Amino acid sequence: MSALYDIVHNLDEQVPYELSKQIEVLSMVLFCISKLQRQAQYAYGQAEANRKRAFAHAFRSAEGSAAVREAIAETATTDFRYIESASEAELIEWKSAFYAMQELINAKKQTLHVLNRELGFGNGVGR
Repeated sequence: MSALYDIVHNLDEQVPYELSKQIEVLSMVLFCISKLQRQAQYAYGQAEANRKRAFAHAFRSAEGSAAVREAIAETATTDFRYIESASEAELIEWKSAFYAMQELINAKKQTLHVLNRELGFGNGVGR
């Protein structure tokens, strides 16, 4: 993705063609982010499933009342909760990056529209 960002930073957004190229490249970045988001979603789901599996095993293996068994299972799955929490945080990070990139692309599209109008394109002039 850093190579794509380098391309974007080397383009002049005051030139309509280069701005449209920026939008195109940023769309590729958005695609990469979406793949990373899917991977994070999968990792989070796996972490949650592992925690639930460990909880069920610890609960079944423990002795005592339901409340005691639940407390034992909760304690036994603390490390799994940390892993699940870290996975969820990464997922939220990628979701945020995805939405932020969408907004950036939309802002650049609006800028392109305004720039084209200022240059006389889009209203019949210059065609």
